[in-house]
Amino acid sequence: MTLLLKSLSSTCKAFYSIEARRRKTLKPVRAELLSGALHRYPHIEHLDQTLCPRIEDSMLNVVSLSSKDVLCSINLSRSRFFFIIINIGLESLVSSCFNLLRLICLMG
Repeated sequence: MTLLLKSLSSTCKAFYSIEARRRKTLKPVRAELLSGALHRYPHIEHLDQTLCPRIEDSMLNVVSLSSKDVLCSINLSRSRFFFIIINIGLESLVSSCFNLLRLICLMG
């Protein structure tokens, strides 16, 4: 039984590793989970934050530090606190992410 569990465990780790390398798009449900998700999936090119209506500077700083080499697009269109809170986070994002081609920010 122990051998079977070890085999299953290594298979799951292999699948997680493959998924982490292949996943290019991320659409988190809660902003608080973003840091862990970006750590688990370091090759995210497209980040869709439309399910997270409150994005703060700290979250954008996490994105700019962890995805600076690969991030191509980010969608912040549903953030209600955009012009009040995240100006510093946006500056950090734009200055750090050299491959960033699309930044979607809509006032609603």
